[in-house]
Amino acid sequence: MRQMSELPMIARTIRAFVLCLGFALPAGLPFASAEASPAELRLWVARLIETLDAGLTRPDLRSLRIEIGAQIRVMRLGAPTAGYELDELNRAIVATDQAWQLLQGLPACQPAAAGGPVSQPPACLAQLRPNLLVLGVDGSEWGSAFTQGAVVQPILVALRRQAERSLRSLR
Repeated sequence: MRQMSELPMIARTIRAFVLCLGFALPAGLPFASAEASPAELRLWVARLIETLDAGLTRPDLRSLRIEIGAQIRVMRLGAPTAGYELDELNRAIVATDQAWQLLQGLPACQPAAAGGPVSQPPACLAQLRPNLLVLGVDGSEWGSAFTQGAVVQPILVALRRQAERSLRSLR
């Protein structure tokens, strides 16, 4: 019987704790809301460009995709971002990552011999086409020289161009 009477007191204590926590968090405790600035995002986009110049690997692209995507999301929450070409940059990074993943994973995109053309160019190109369209890459000229390297290079060049445009707009 006595335990039942303690429940309202425990509920009041929890409610008071939650109220205090609600007032304390905005006051600057480490759990305050995340903020991203154009300057911080510029740094990440510049990192992407520098990594592209130094020899971007798929794991590099994946980690940069996650970080830049998170920065873009946080920026969208805080302020209007229409003039920054952020959506185009995000789409270009995602399309590059997905195309690279398809090249590495689809059986149709695997070369019969190391460095050789992909085993099934039409099937591989059909899978890559949506990502290539996002990047503005025309795959029709590859023909018999349709190797993984011949696909990755124009994709990375298109990503770099978009990153440069976005970097310029983030002034």
